[in-house]
Amino acid sequence: MKQVLNEAIEDYIGHLGSKGRSAAYVKANRICLRRLLTLTGNILVENIHEGHADTYFREASRTRSARSLGLDTAILKGFSKWAVRTRRAGRSGDWMADRTAPKAAPREWRGFPVSKVPALLDSATHPRDRILLALACFLLGRSAEFTLLKIRDVQLEMNGISYQIPKTHKSDFLPICEELDEELRRWLTAYAEECGTLDPNWFLIPAKTPPKMNGDRQMDESTVRLVPTKRMQEPYKVAHKALEAIGYPLKGADGQRLNEGMHTIRRSMARGLYEQLRDEGDVNPVETVRSMLNHATEKQTRDYIGLQSERVHRDARLRGRVMFPGLRGENVRHLGPVRQVNEV
Repeated sequence: MKQVLNEAIEDYIGHLGSKGRSAAYVKANRICLRRLLTLTGNILVENIHEGHADTYFREASRTRSARSLGLDTAILKGFSKWAVRTRRAGRSGDWMADRTAPKAAPREWRGFPVSKVPALLDSATHPRDRILLALACFLLGRSAEFTLLKIRDVQLEMNGISYQIPKTHKSDFLPICEELDEELRRWLTAYAEECGTLDPNWFLIPAKTPPKMNGDRQMDESTVRLVPTKRMQEPYKVAHKALEAIGYPLKGADGQRLNEGMHTIRRSMARGLYEQLRDEGDVNPVETVRSMLNHATEKQTRDYIGLQSERVHRDARLRGRVMFPGLRGENVRHLGPVRQVNEV
C-alpha cells in the first residue's frame, strides 16, 4: 500500500484513538511523528529506512534528554511495526527493529514533607484554587481527574468521591479523609454563596472569569466570578504558585524550569502517606498507597515515591536499630569457619 508519510501519520493517530489510548499518549505520538516528517519530508512510507532513524536520533539527541529519546524510540517502534503490519512499509521492513532506547540515569526523587501542606493550602488566593490543592493532597490524583469532577460525584454522607481515571479508563470510589471533608464543606459553602443552589451537573472545580482592571490600572481580584458549567483550565498554574509559596524550587541550578507541578504534590503526599502508614505498623503500606495512586504494580509505586524494594527491606531492618547485638554483649554470635572459594 503506497502512502505518503503525512497521510500515514493521520491514519496511525486514528488507529491509536480507536484503541482507546489516552489523549496525552496520542498527542505525544503526533508530536514525535511530525518531528520525523519534518526531518524526512513527505516521502512515501515505503521509502523510510534505518538511515532516517539514525538521522532522527542524532538530531534529537542535541536537545532531548535520554528519557525523552526513550519515549521517541517507543513511539517510532510502534509506528514502524504498524507500517509493516498494514503493508505500508517497503523492502527495508521494520526500520526500527534493531533500535534500542538509550539508558537514562535514574531521576533523583524530589518532593516536599507533609508538614508543608498547611502552608501550601493557605497560599491559594481563591477558594476554588484551595480545593484543587486539597484534592491533590488528600486524593493523590492527577489534575485532569480533578477538573472532570462534578458536584454529584461528591458524596459526603458516604465519605467518598466517584472518580473517573481517563488515563486508564477506570473508575473508583475514593475515600474522603477528615481533612478533605473539612475542605470540601468549606468550598461547597463558598460555591453556593456565590452561585446559589448547587446543580449536581456543575463542575466541582469550575472555570472562573479573569479579574478586571480597577481605576489604578491594577487587577481587581474581587471582580472574578465562577463559571460552573465550564471546567477549570491550566491547573498547573495553581500548583506552580503554591509550590513557589512554600519555597519549593521550580528551576534547576542552570535556570531551566524543572518538570514540577501537580505531580510534585501527588508524589510528595504519596510518599508522606507511605511513611505515615509504615510508622503506624501497617503490614503493607506500599499496597495502600498503590491503591490510592491507581498504579498497576507495587514496583511502579515504589519507583514513584522514591523507594526501591531492596532499600525498603534494608531500611526497615537497620534504620535506628542495632546491627550487631553481639557488640553490646547481647546474644554473642560466634563466626563459623571461612569457606574456601576455588579460584578460577
